Amino acid sequence: MKKIISNLNKFALPLLSANLLQLLIGQLALSLVGRLAVENVPVINTIEGLLYSIVGILGVFSLAFNMLSSKALGEKNRESFEHLIASALLVSVFVGVIFMAVTLIGANFFLHSIYHFEGKILETARVYLNTMSPYVLLMLISFTLTNLIKVEKKTNYILYVSFAAAFLQVFLSYLFINGLFGIPKLGIFGAALATILSLLFTVCFYCYLSRDLLLKSLKQAPNEIQNILKKSIPLFFQEILEGILFIVIFEAFISRIGVLILASYSILMQGLSYAKMPIAVYSNAVTVYASEAYGERNLKKVRQYTVWSSVIIAILYIVCASLFYFFNQSYTYFLTEDELVAENVKKYVVLAIMMIFPTVIYENFKYALQSLEKERLVLGLTGSVNVIAIGLMVLLFKLKCLNFTILLSIYGMNYFILGVIFVFIFYRSSLRQWKD
Repeated sequence: MKKIISNLNKFALPLLSANLLQLLIGQLALSLVGRLAVENVPVINTIEGLLYSIVGILGVFSLAFNMLSSKALGEKNRESFEHLIASALLVSVFVGVIFMAVTLIGANFFLHSIYHFEGKILETARVYLNTMSPYVLLMLISFTLTNLIKVEKKTNYILYVSFAAAFLQVFLSYLFINGLFGIPKLGIFGAALATILSLLFTVCFYCYLSRDLLLKSLKQAPNEIQNILKKSIPLFFQEILEGILFIVIFEAFISRIGVLILASYSILMQGLSYAKMPIAVYSNAVTVYASEAYGERNLKKVRQYTVWSSVIIAILYIVCASLFYFFNQSYTYFLTEDELVAENVKKYVVLAIMMIFPTVIYENFKYALQSLEKERLVLGLTGSVNVIAIGLMVLLFKLKCLNFTILLSIYGMNYFILGVIFVFIFYRSSLRQWKD
């Protein structure tokens, strides 16, 4: 047990520290532009939420690489591992370039049609989204490179690079937003530009750190593209379901309630992003370790890594969410001076904490089942539950009964139901063929 927990922490804590630092820097930039105009807060949160969702959807290629490469290492197949690296990079670049082109062409139409942005807020969102158009390309490349580092369990490098990139982003954000050394005040455009430049720095540094293995792998033929795509298809639709429900449709309904509620929701999600952060990094650890154990056909290790990562995530979520509960007003006034937004955050903070908690179990067991090649089953179940949740939101909207409390409740119940189902399947169905 101690070794399992130690391995999880050695893998996840550097990633957690890096993500925490990046989040702090991003919210520092958000506070700078949020004080310039209140609409900057929901614009940045909405666009970043959209981009994170798209990166999650398109990042399934990197996730598939992560699972396949970990399994290859578990099977002691180094040649296949190198072919997978070359294939994953090629797919990431191709997909990222296509998305960047689509974003530049259709940003205005998308923001107006989906989020119902108009006037000044539409123009602000368009500028921010266009500037962030290379984001997906750079993130997909970064995912592949970091997965390469994660698979080799050298996650300390990620922390070092993140520190350097974070300080660069702080400097550039302050420089571009406020206008120094002869540079004009760029406002929200400057915040986006600082993000892209710091991310470009990160990708270049990752390339340098992994240069030996990277150069060796790039000499190999990218003949694992078909396997990556085959593994990615159910993961792709899985992320589309989650992204459409909770990033596009969910936030679209919130935006129709009003800018005040959207701003309040944005601050709640920003604050609770600290509590949600362990979910991502420890679930990522499960992906690596469970895939390796699956390659070794070791059921006991799969169960141990999945269960103990869930326990750690739950503890960290409760601690971080409790801190946000006690300091939510200080945090809100750090981002905005609007008193009505602060009142709404105080009103909804407990409900938001409760409704996000089920994602702890859902995410961890989802990744565990996907690592065990049960991604199609996970997709079917997620689709079924999500369709019900979407239908309920649409119905209540048509009946003019939909409000923020009901939306948050649907959010939480969706994840709770799926989490319970995934735990049941993990123990009763998907592993029944194995023997301890």
